[in-house]
Amino acid sequence: MAACGARTGLSFDSTDAGAPGGPDAGIDAPGLDAPPGDDGPALDVASSPETGAACCGASCAGSRGLQAGSPWPMWQRCPMHAGRSDVHGPGTAAIRWSVQLTPFGGPPSLGVDGTIYAGSRGALQALTPGGSVLWTFATQDDVQTAAIGADGTIYVADPGGALYALHPDGGRAWSFSANAGFGSPAVAPDGTIYIGSFGGTLYALHPDGAEAWSYRTQGAIDGSAAIGPDGTIYVGSNDWTVYAVRPDGSLRGVLLTGGDIQSSPAVAPDGTVYVASRDGKVYALDPDGRQKWAFARTGMFGQFSSDSSPALGPDGTVYIGGEGNSLYALHPDGSLSWTFRTAPGPPTPVVGTPVVGGDGTVYVASDDRTLYAVRPDGTMLWALPLAAAALNPPAMGADGTLYLTDTVGDLLAIGP
Repeated sequence: MAACGARTGLSFDSTDAGAPGGPDAGIDAPGLDAPPGDDGPALDVASSPETGAACCGASCAGSRGLQAGSPWPMWQRCPMHAGRSDVHGPGTAAIRWSVQLTPFGGPPSLGVDGTIYAGSRGALQALTPGGSVLWTFATQDDVQTAAIGADGTIYVADPGGALYALHPDGGRAWSFSANAGFGSPAVAPDGTIYIGSFGGTLYALHPDGAEAWSYRTQGAIDGSAAIGPDGTIYVGSNDWTVYAVRPDGSLRGVLLTGGDIQSSPAVAPDGTVYVASRDGKVYALDPDGRQKWAFARTGMFGQFSSDSSPALGPDGTVYIGGEGNSLYALHPDGSLSWTFRTAPGPPTPVVGTPVVGGDGTVYVASDDRTLYAVRPDGTMLWALPLAAAALNPPAMGADGTLYLTDTVGDLLAIGP
């Protein structure tokens, strides 16, 4: 497996002054950019040896800000949120062990030594690979996914409260009062930490916790920010807008959708950004925030679940769950490849955020109390019954073990 943090070469051009502004670009209109006469930083993914680098597999650009060798150091594994591992997941599955935490936490992250960092209601807990609790850090609310920095620092947000930086032994290094949302911290290759807030502010913090800059949207930020190959930060807001923000905090572009954006974007190696809106569409954006295409989901409710974010396959396929017991696979041009139907249930199950193994198998949980493994052609490999509903994506360990949290607080280790 290629180790995160193995590559080092993204350089960010922060010399262009963006034009701050609100969500005033139409769905089909070009995104806002720099003032007239300034075209902003050029993006040439194909010619850069560091973009799409193999530090976290072909799914990610440089991740040197994250712990080297960690198999799953943050939400959807890497700053581009592709949700893809280089290792193969289980071809057959059973629950190896389970530990009862408290409900409503986020997906776990995994350290280079196999330590599992699992959020729950009121705590972040560190556990051994066998499920024994090492330490507990108390919080006030439902803790989502932690991010593990290059030096082993653990960054975790307490929704409605602070962003914490913890030492590997669970002691607090620093905290930043951010009115943090339900999104998880994103760590850039230069170590900058990005976190959104319920108040609609995207914060950029230095590794020592000092604020570098902030950018204000017009609605709450519920998802995690994704970081593109050139360092552009992409974040959705409940003001119906996707923002593209340069590493210096200036606005590169926006796209106005037709509904709240409560999930997290995913970025492909060529810089294309994929994001779901509650208007029932999945959007593809160019690096400047301009729409390339939109795919409208069909089904009982006509909208994608706010609980699902896109994941990207090795061939560029976009996978996303939705209401109506469906997992969708979209070609990179926005056309439908296939739809996988989970078990029906009242009134209709919601399918969560998928992750993709090294062989292209897609793993996704549903509130029909099942974890599914789906082959790249849309046929089912296996289905594992669970004791409770699960909407979080699993995290994949270095040996292919899947770690999943369900809605009642069980942390499960799943393998052959």
